Amino acid sequence: MALLDRYILRSIGGNLLITVGLAAMVLILERMLRLFDFVIAEHGPADKVWQMLVNLFPHYIGLALPIGAFLSVLFTFRKLSQNSELDAVLASGVSFSRLLRPVWLIIALLMATDFALVGFAQPFARYQFRKIEHDIVNNVLAMKIPQGEFVKLSDNVNLRFETVNSAARTVRGIFVELKETDGAKRIISAQNGTINATPDNSNIVLQLKDTRQIFIAPDDTQVRVLNSDTLDLDIPLSQRQPFRNRGGQERELTLIELWRFLNNAGASSNPDWSAYRAEYHWRLIHFLTYLALPFLAIAAGVSQKRSASTARPVLALIGLIAYYELFDEWATGAIRSGALSPYASIWLVYLIFAAACTFLFLKLARAQLPFRKQNLKQGAALPTADALKDIGQSTRAHSMGYNPQA
Repeated sequence: MALLDRYILRSIGGNLLITVGLAAMVLILERMLRLFDFVIAEHGPADKVWQMLVNLFPHYIGLALPIGAFLSVLFTFRKLSQNSELDAVLASGVSFSRLLRPVWLIIALLMATDFALVGFAQPFARYQFRKIEHDIVNNVLAMKIPQGEFVKLSDNVNLRFETVNSAARTVRGIFVELKETDGAKRIISAQNGTINATPDNSNIVLQLKDTRQIFIAPDDTQVRVLNSDTLDLDIPLSQRQPFRNRGGQERELTLIELWRFLNNAGASSNPDWSAYRAEYHWRLIHFLTYLALPFLAIAAGVSQKRSASTARPVLALIGLIAYYELFDEWATGAIRSGALSPYASIWLVYLIFAAACTFLFLKLARAQLPFRKQNLKQGAALPTADALKDIGQSTRAHSMGYNPQA
């Protein structure tokens, strides 16, 4: 690999790690606060937040990678342009097509990563996230037990709380009726207590104070009363409904599973056909978008005459955001509603975006063509690292009106 390739790779790689890391961190921190609020409101354990964040990681990396690829290439070529290093390279007869060689290596790695994330990792992670969310919502402490009403927890358990403090997990005015399998009954009353759950969320644990227990025989001929200061009562619950299997939503299917579904005989008659079709084509375009990003980034990053204007990078970033809005919202929505086919919506948006990026890049390359041809006639060769540094320093000094030989 040539020295120039390693130099560009190192620059793009460093920028990529920074931009993707910062973008993912901001997205995860913002979501983490909302997850803590959700888990606290549902009285779930705090460790569930970290489990949910782990399953959100593939999703947020998938969001951060495209913008990271665009910005890393843009920053690299803008730096080369601003430091006059790009002038030195072009003066040696190197074309923009040659400069793209290390960029395509980075893009190929990012495309492979994106294919694995969007095509396979995200569907499994999304399902696990929904499963954890279901477990939190349906955990014992999240049950909304009304105050002053009798609640039937199972066939053998009835209870009533006069007052409930969900935040402190305390209850007052407690009445519990337990029915045994042999017909006997056990009635418990207490002034106050706390409510918790077993680790597996299968039982309610009541820690009662100032309690009275009444034991009634199956034939109601014998009654016993027992008073106590404290009582720990473990109440089993009926079996909860398990969470559904993966694949209940199109976003939980892998790319291969989506392809198999769309190619099944009679799949077009399925009411979810349009949603599955939109998801399949969305993933393909998300993967292919990386091919157009270097063209837009270089066209926006290379400044004219070492100008420090930020208008072109900002406009390019706005255009990229607008493309993703059309791509995610309008085009995908049109497919889901059945208004347009994927080729007249999402593929059309992609082709227009790719053509615009290619046009801007070719326009920049043609603008540099006469300069390159002139130096090729002089037999210029690819500069070494020292030559790049010397030429860049000389060009910057000349642009400042400084003559090092004076």
